[in-house]
Amino acid sequence: MKKFVLLILLMANISLWAQVPVKRSGKITTINNQKFYLHTVELGQTIYSICKAYDVTQKDLSKANNQVNVSLTVGLVLKIPVVGNGKSAEPDFLWHKVLPKETLYSLSKQFGISINDLYAHNPDIRQGLHVGEVIKIPNLSKGDFDYQTDVFFVYTVLPGETLFSIAQKFGKTPAQIQMFNSDVKKGLQVGQVLKIPKYNYDNTERLPVFHSNTPDLKNFNYDPLYFEDKDIVPCGKFQYKDGMTFNIAVMLPLYLAENSTSLAVNSDKKDHLFYKNSQRFFEMYEGILLAIQQLKIEGLSLNLYVYDTQNDAQIVRQIQEKPEFDKIDLIIGPVYAANIKALSWYIKKRHINLVSPLSQNSELLVDNPFVFQVLPSQEMQAKKTSDFLSRLYDSSIVIIHNGSEDELKMIEIYKQKLVTSFGTNPDIHEVVLKIVNFKSGGTNAIENALSPGLDNIVILPSNEEVFVTQMIEKLHLMSKNYKICLFGSPVWENFQNIESKYLKELSFNNSSPTYVDYTNWRVQSFLKKYRSIYNIEPSIYAYEGYDIAYYFGNALKTYGRNFQFCLSPFDSAPNPKGLVLNFDFSRAGSGNGFENNGTFILEYNNELELIKADTNK
Repeated sequence: MKKFVLLILLMANISLWAQVPVKRSGKITTINNQKFYLHTVELGQTIYSICKAYDVTQKDLSKANNQVNVSLTVGLVLKIPVVGNGKSAEPDFLWHKVLPKETLYSLSKQFGISINDLYAHNPDIRQGLHVGEVIKIPNLSKGDFDYQTDVFFVYTVLPGETLFSIAQKFGKTPAQIQMFNSDVKKGLQVGQVLKIPKYNYDNTERLPVFHSNTPDLKNFNYDPLYFEDKDIVPCGKFQYKDGMTFNIAVMLPLYLAENSTSLAVNSDKKDHLFYKNSQRFFEMYEGILLAIQQLKIEGLSLNLYVYDTQNDAQIVRQIQEKPEFDKIDLIIGPVYAANIKALSWYIKKRHINLVSPLSQNSELLVDNPFVFQVLPSQEMQAKKTSDFLSRLYDSSIVIIHNGSEDELKMIEIYKQKLVTSFGTNPDIHEVVLKIVNFKSGGTNAIENALSPGLDNIVILPSNEEVFVTQMIEKLHLMSKNYKICLFGSPVWENFQNIESKYLKELSFNNSSPTYVDYTNWRVQSFLKKYRSIYNIEPSIYAYEGYDIAYYFGNALKTYGRNFQFCLSPFDSAPNPKGLVLNFDFSRAGSGNGFENNGTFILEYNNELELIKADTNK
């Protein structure tokens, strides 16, 4: 029985061994003016199948490998004579029909070529891929080189060749070849072996800039959504008088019942004094109270209604059914998207403006002209960064990513915003971006994209702590040979392992919706009052609560209940400059709500403190 089982296994093994196809190797070397394929034996390959694939005899195979009888082992590298003209029998190009959801990036990975190679043989795809379109895929295994690795072509210099001619042959620049062959600076020698980078690693894109003289309108006095409510005076004619009182609703997830119970039931280890991280909402409420107090001192009569939403959409719906809610003139909150959506129909029906204090999700503004988003979205912050970069048009712009979906989405946003921002300069007709995928290219990819002698604007659209920390360390080392100005996220300030010194030396900038200037007398006055009442230091949420309530309270006083048609960053009342926020609202498309454009560009000073950058330089 054991012999029978053994026989079956042997037969199965022989069957498996005979079924494995042999594909010609792309690695070619030259020995004594004779070219050879370098073939690595795989499981299941035989001498017969290998000889047949390469169209050589067993005698030729034995002679090339100095063996009378070649015995195969998995992993053995065989030298196989190249017959004919030294080219493989494979075609120069493959023809590929574009499938749904395929991108240039996915095709480059599928066929092992760079996006630049696709551009070179399919110029029309620079305008975008189309499903069903047939494109040429170059066969990179055919080329005038000795052999190739996963990263490099290895090439032997021939008589009469120059660095420029070799660079042209491989579609590279001389600088790219010099980067991996430092000895070529002394001059090329016949027979010298060069490493030619196989890929550019980066997807260099040239984005056309279209210049438009259409103004960016932000005054909505003639907005088609304008309406007249009973007893409401159009905001342009509004005058606040004694006896007028506005009703403001504050809707926050305070979890009052839970926070009033014993500390022992609170499971939040970070702050056991508060339930479910609700401390920040109490701090925001404290800032709101100080603003209401100040508004009353300045002569504005207000009624404040405070509601605990508990982050529950059903509770939000119950609140809007309360009798007093029909009298509300302004809503601050709720905080979370689902709760705002629960109020969406109500505020549209009642024509009540709602202020979203913390959400950066601009989707909440779609088809709801009564929502104000205080914190600019990532798209808006990318726009402000692009506006700043448009003044540095003589720099090289490099975007480094790690292949995540969020990063790729941000790259597309940057493309759109950079084109718009550079469109304000009539002398610029295209934006050149080098987009580096570190995951596939590694450190060489970054060096390949950086430009010696130029200011390199490096954008890192990631909030993944390990990746960001790794990139900052690598860029800091490269800054010894390249001029680098790094743009990233304010979230990085919370990362534990990033050296502020590195960020300073990389001329780090970020776009932030908030900034506390402790030299400002208004900030100092707020600090003094807050400390005296609450006996603690204010958090950023306390500042934001004050700014929101004070700004929109003044908007009611200045323009009335329908203030959205008159707000302008150029008006002195309400003051668009808060303690930590700047207010510059514009409608996010026809029929949509308003997004705040107010964003700060921050940089490090010599004391490693973040300060406002000079956006006029």
